[in-house]
Amino acid sequence: MELLRTGSGLASWGRSIRYAQSLMPEQTTRRFPPPWTVEQIAGGYKVKDANGQSLAYVYGRETQADADIARVLTMDEARRIASNIAKLPTFLAPDLEISC
Repeated sequence: MELLRTGSGLASWGRSIRYAQSLMPEQTTRRFPPPWTVEQIAGGYKVKDANGQSLAYVYGRETQADADIARVLTMDEARRIASNIAKLPTFLAPDLEISC
């Protein structure tokens, strides 16, 4: 890669990155747009994005005893995990307000 071989040091690396970014088109839409929602399905929960695309399936068993025997999640644990997955866009989004 000739782009990364030119120059030396951190400043050169920064110029290379800026050059590479200038060649890429501006990404204006997100691949999995928020809000993400949780939908209950048979045996678990499904996490969907704003377009209805399924992102994750989390399965569980109705009772603690059934979950222990199968060594899987309970429905309550599956619901909590699916709920936390649905919150990821909020946590990963860049902060719009910067406080000093």
